[in-house]
Amino acid sequence: MLTDRDTSIIAQVAAKVAGSVCMGKGAEGITEYLAVEETVFNSIIDRLGGAEIVVAPPAVAAAPAPAPAPAAAAAAPVEQVQAAFPGAEIVAAPGADIPPPAPPAPPAPTAAKPARGARKPVQRDENGFVTDGRQAAWNIAFLCAGTKTDDGKVIVFDNKRKKESGEWKATAADFNISEAGAAKYGLGDKRIGLWLSDAPTHIQAGDGSIHVFNVEDMHARCGS
Repeated sequence: MLTDRDTSIIAQVAAKVAGSVCMGKGAEGITEYLAVEETVFNSIIDRLGGAEIVVAPPAVAAAPAPAPAPAAAAAAPVEQVQAAFPGAEIVAAPGADIPPPAPPAPPAPTAAKPARGARKPVQRDENGFVTDGRQAAWNIAFLCAGTKTDDGKVIVFDNKRKKESGEWKATAADFNISEAGAAKYGLGDKRIGLWLSDAPTHIQAGDGSIHVFNVEDMHARCGS
């Protein structure tokens, strides 16, 4: 015969098991939670032989009844649940608080995007010559600043004035080898932009002589 206290303990165990099974399912899992809770509760009652549930009446002034014969001790509620549902995880004993579910892991940080317009650092050798294929263009631009092709076309354009006046964007190339200059010296048939941030420290002339790169001299010879 179960008292209301025994029934309360069994109900707590059933609620804990249902909470463990349906943890994290939110409002969508309420139906499943109630079904699991009822199933566990009824299963424990059935395993106790369908014992009658009795609510103890309030005490009255009457002669005490003779003590009943001691009944066989019932298994603890947790053991009953484990027997009814092998492998079920009991996350909290009856009367204990169920720990809240662990918060979801934060999303992995995304890689920072490089700044727009950022230029790849230029590679130079131990002598200061650029090794990214632009050394020849710098040689032509420096040595031919202020000169023209045989048909009178400018070889190198100095963009300093237009950049400082705002006519051209500050990110524009500092110097340009014209299409005519590129074709004359075997550098292709398209205009070539050159940025001072990529400039080498030394220039090599066609006769093999080496000169220190001097940007002010280059500006002066271009007439800016």
